[in-house]
Amino acid sequence: MAIIDRPNVGRLRGKYGNSVIQRRFGKDVVSLRPDHYKPTESKKLIEVRKEFAVKVLYAKALNQNKLLIQCWKNCTLKSISGYHKALSYNSKYILNEVPTKECTITPPDLYYPDENKSKFLTSKYCFSGNGISFDYKIDILQPLNPEDRTNFDIPYVGIVFLVLIYSDGKADRISTIMIQQDVEIEEKDSDGYRKIEFKFTDEEKEMVEKYRLLRGYFAFVKPHTTNPKKTDWTSTNFIEVNLNDYYKDYKQGKETK
Repeated sequence: MAIIDRPNVGRLRGKYGNSVIQRRFGKDVVSLRPDHYKPTESKKLIEVRKEFAVKVLYAKALNQNKLLIQCWKNCTLKSISGYHKALSYNSKYILNEVPTKECTITPPDLYYPDENKSKFLTSKYCFSGNGISFDYKIDILQPLNPEDRTNFDIPYVGIVFLVLIYSDGKADRISTIMIQQDVEIEEKDSDGYRKIEFKFTDEEKEMVEKYRLLRGYFAFVKPHTTNPKKTDWTSTNFIEVNLNDYYKDYKQGKETK
């Protein structure tokens, strides 16, 4: 293994020949790939690898959303990157190759760097052929620092991450959908519920129809215009829809709530 302390050719990463270059704890590390690889025949190890693949799929989806991964970067959970924080925290809640209701898309309250975090409640959700809508009430705290109050009126963002599972119990096939939508800030003292709707594209509608179970993870993120480290987020709400039952009811003109 070689460590590049002062790279003369810029920052390198990825595969190069039989070498793998990556960034670890502030240093560029080069490791050699093995000359030979023997596929395992152990059923237990194969199951472990399949489950790890689902964990990586979940974390990679979060990593592709700039707002969500910024939340994980900001939280106090110790790891080398926002992606690894999301992977480490959610790994223990992905069981039998399926994400469970304990998984989150935003860091949990335990790892908030600031106790004065925004909170929200949902009263109900509605799944239709066009998407998912939520009735919600959110409490966004106005910053005490006068310099930060100029960002108070910036729209916050609702994000729903959907995990589609082909079979009940054991995941023969999994796909994911990430949808986000800007929402204007509401009055600080508002007590009423509001609605936010996430619409499917035509391609996503066709995808949902092929699966049997939908698990969704919903949260709000409040970006900061000048300092990403001050990005605010809420806790994650979990939803689950049995798509077999939904499409059975849908043919009878009903909606899942």
